[in-house]
Amino acid sequence: MTVQEFEHIALALRPQLMGVARGFFADEAKAEDVVQDVLLRLWQMRDRIDCQKDVRALAVRMTKNRCVSVWRHERAGLNMSVGELSSSERSVTANIQECDSRRMLHDAIARLNDSERRLLKMRHEQEMDIGQITATTGMAARTVSVMLSQTRKKLLDILKKGGFYE
Repeated sequence: MTVQEFEHIALALRPQLMGVARGFFADEAKAEDVVQDVLLRLWQMRDRIDCQKDVRALAVRMTKNRCVSVWRHERAGLNMSVGELSSSERSVTANIQECDSRRMLHDAIARLNDSERRLLKMRHEQEMDIGQITATTGMAARTVSVMLSQTRKKLLDILKKGGFYE
């Protein structure tokens, strides 16, 4: 992809990417940062991007993923604002929060069906990669990936609906 082609594509994509980022963040500056980061990553990938393929879909997916990453990073920072507590109070608070989180996650996982629980266990507890899961279950690699993704989304929805995750 030439520089001119990339500039043309970036100018065409920018309004849509800003719309996605603005929908995620009310803060215009955060949205702008996300879009700039995505465009930079696209620029770095320009040699591997085929102009004929759907660059728009790739850019939108990258923007959504970046928004989630920024949001998670900020959320982690908010949870770490117990600086005024002593170290012993911090460790007690952290232990309580960890126990609550584990209990909530365990309850949410219990609401999944057997095949979803089995896939999650193989991937996250047994730390099997997609190839190992495929060999074990006999499913196609793409099917395993899709099912894991859908299961994680379902788990997140369960946690959100239960008020466990904001």
